[in-house]
Amino acid sequence: MKNKTYDVLKWIAIMGLPPVAVFIGTVGTATNWEYTGITVTIITALDTLLGAWVGVSNSTYSKAQKALTDSNISILDNADDFKDPIDTDDYDLEGHFNG
Repeated sequence: MKNKTYDVLKWIAIMGLPPVAVFIGTVGTATNWEYTGITVTIITALDTLLGAWVGVSNSTYSKAQKALTDSNISILDNADDFKDPIDTDDYDLEGHFNG
């Protein structure tokens, strides 16, 4: 999932749908709207589903970042084992081969 998509879905799940559900519940009850309960239930269910998707995406991203960081640390830990294929002692300051 792209960062922009994640940010938009997260905003909808946290800031968008909960106040809409409260508004519909409050105004629907005040006006005796017969579909208040089912509408609030559907919005809340949608918000829960969206929150779960965002949470799974975040968890997957975090695990991938940790794996990437761990592999970079592993590479850096083995840096002393690396042998430079070009021995710079065989070259003079002007880059001419002396060996």
